[in-house]
Amino acid sequence: MSAYPIVAVGAIVLDEGDILLVKRRTEPAAGTWSLPGGKLERGESLAEGVVREVFEETACKIKPHGIAGIVERIVRDDDGGVEFHYVIVDLWAEIVDRIDPKASDDAEDAKWFAVEDLSRLGLTTGLFEFLRERGVLEGVLPSDA
Repeated sequence: MSAYPIVAVGAIVLDEGDILLVKRRTEPAAGTWSLPGGKLERGESLAEGVVREVFEETACKIKPHGIAGIVERIVRDDDGGVEFHYVIVDLWAEIVDRIDPKASDDAEDAKWFAVEDLSRLGLTTGLFEFLRERGVLEGVLPSDA
C-alpha cells in the first residue's frame, strides 16, 4: 500500500464495433471486466505505459491517440481508511493487428466484446457511464433501464 495515490493508465481500444476488455484478477474490482491497463512505471510516459500494460495483459499491440479521460478510484476499508487510491488516465487507442487476446499478467481473461453487449457484463464500477459519456455507447442502454 502506497502512502500516495498511484498513477495508472488504461486504454479504450475500439475495432469495428468491438471493445477490448480484461477481467481483473486482483483487487480492486477483482472479477469485473475493465479496460486493459495498470500502474505507470517511473520514467515512463502515459503512451509508453499504456502500450506496455495492454500488451502485458492481452498480448495485443496498440497505438495510443490521446487522453479520453481521467478517473479517480478511492476504495476504503471497513474502518474508513484508504485501501486503494488510483488516479487513472485513460487513453484512446487503436489496435495495430487484431488478434484474439491472451490474458496474462494480472488479467484473468481478455476478450473483444461487441459494444452493444457491455450492458450485460459485470463491468468495473462506473465504466459503463464513463464510456457512455465519451460517446462509445451511443444508443446502448444500461441493463437496469
